[in-house]
Amino acid sequence: MIQPNAMAKRFLLFAVLIGNLLAVVHRAQAIPIVITDPAPNFVQFVEPNPPAKCEHRPPIKEFVLCKSNAYVKLISLSGPDAEFLKSFDAWNAEVSGGRGWTLLAGGPLPLNLPGQPISRFEVSTFRASAARIEGGVNIQIDWTYLGPDKGEFFWTQGLFDNYSFSTPVAPHYEMDVLDPPPVPEPGQPWKGAKQPLYPVQYPDRMLIDRPRGPWPDSFFDARSFLARVDEPARTLTIYEGVSWGFVLTVPEPSGLVLLLVGVATVALARRGVTWFRHSYVRADPERPIDEVRR
Repeated sequence: MIQPNAMAKRFLLFAVLIGNLLAVVHRAQAIPIVITDPAPNFVQFVEPNPPAKCEHRPPIKEFVLCKSNAYVKLISLSGPDAEFLKSFDAWNAEVSGGRGWTLLAGGPLPLNLPGQPISRFEVSTFRASAARIEGGVNIQIDWTYLGPDKGEFFWTQGLFDNYSFSTPVAPHYEMDVLDPPPVPEPGQPWKGAKQPLYPVQYPDRMLIDRPRGPWPDSFFDARSFLARVDEPARTLTIYEGVSWGFVLTVPEPSGLVLLLVGVATVALARRGVTWFRHSYVRADPERPIDEVRR
């Protein structure tokens, strides 16, 4: 006769085995992320380099060898995502009227049919940026899915950063939304209501962003998901996404600045980054991207 403890151990081992198999299946189903930018740039110094000068104002304080360090993880995110939930909860706590939203996990994104191109995220633009006043990164993510339900998905973006409108602030979680919302527009559910959606949505569902932060130590960590939104039910269902961002650094010997950079590094490491309110791209699907609104 098998003893109860032995049966419990066998059951536990069986559960662990099933869990591992499910994890392998999830990895097999996870949407691929591929960098297709012909010249991606992950590190950018302020030009000319040397001396790569930058400044923080006010008051004006100059630094040298100012560098933007950009990153994008090539393993797709999936819901539920603990870090995205922190951004969602911070936003949801401020929803007026006591009618909060619910975050749901939707599983893998739909795939293209056999014979069609592989459904994946293509990072077609990834360029670290560094100027005298601010630094950051330019990114474009294309979703190659061809299904008829593509228009049902929208981008949502959770942030962990330490600046707001080019002003340094304490590290905090937030959703990348347009607040207050603009006038409602037919067929554009991300506009005209306080919803947790990225403020710019394209018909082909590419994501474009150009965040910029002030020197010397701004950081910006984004978790960008494709999602479905149900306004009457007030639910946001996230599927799969991309983790990306930037960290600005200068070789400043000050103990205080080193401490702040250390805190930022530890915080990002906890989010799986290995090495503010941010600027929005004023991107209208009907015209070129030629304006940046801070």
